[in-house]
Amino acid sequence: MSYGNPNLPLRWHEVGARLLLADMDEFVERLRIHCPELVLFPRCLHHRPNLKGDLYENVPIRFWDSPSHYCSDPLLAGGLSPHGLVLRIPWPEDLRSGDPERLIGGRNRHAYEDGPEKFRCFGRVVYLNGGISEEVVTVDRSAIADLLRVDPGDIPEIRFFRHHMSYSNIGFLYDASDPEMLEFEKLVRLCLRGLMTTVEGSYDILTREPLDTFKTLGTSLRLHRRCALEDDLYIGPGANQEGRVSFIGPAPRVLKRVRLEAGMPYGRKTLPKDVKKLTRMDFAARREQGLDKRLPKSIDPDTWKDP
Repeated sequence: MSYGNPNLPLRWHEVGARLLLADMDEFVERLRIHCPELVLFPRCLHHRPNLKGDLYENVPIRFWDSPSHYCSDPLLAGGLSPHGLVLRIPWPEDLRSGDPERLIGGRNRHAYEDGPEKFRCFGRVVYLNGGISEEVVTVDRSAIADLLRVDPGDIPEIRFFRHHMSYSNIGFLYDASDPEMLEFEKLVRLCLRGLMTTVEGSYDILTREPLDTFKTLGTSLRLHRRCALEDDLYIGPGANQEGRVSFIGPAPRVLKRVRLEAGMPYGRKTLPKDVKKLTRMDFAARREQGLDKRLPKSIDPDTWKDP
């Protein structure tokens, strides 16, 4: 996507995905292999809310080792919030200076106004947020039993990631006329490779059989592996599909591969190659025909109150 700056052609590279904190750590470590000089510092030193009597102007620079280090101890001097995390690859002249201000590219970035020289000063910068929550909740089986008209004891103890719809973000603005910036964009793409998948599957919760697969927002392979290895753990709720309740999990081919690698049986009668693939148009048609209905919010135990 292009962004307006009268002095140079800007592009915005963004990856919105459901990545875990461990994925963010691995992404940084992969970059560090190529660029061991990278630094992690507070986003407020580049961008921050407008505050009366700017408290951030002279706050000491702090560096973190990893996103996990940042999440476990994020505050700056005086208890100030960093307002997020920045990753920067300093230029050689920044490293030679040994000046922390040079290592972060200076403060108060004005990306949409700066000329080529000033923009390059801020350099190869990536803005990161934290990984998605790994909180797991157990479904209220009574709500599912009511839908299927069976006894609650017949429903497996289904669990899912409560915040499965949230997403993490990796994004940066770069000068499309600068060859080193273009190389940096390629490096970011390379270091993200293999951390996520864009295909998921839906499963009948009673039989555990896969019903279909579909394209989705990039999601952590770590999350999918965990769901593959733990029975009745799903990424999130699916739908009421013509009298069958489905939940979302890894694509059958991923589930089979992960379980076999762990020395566990695939455990499904339906082979991955035989599972139908749905498109967005297929989903829309099914909804219009009333074949797929949303599951009630009551499946989330937070909506059930003790009497």
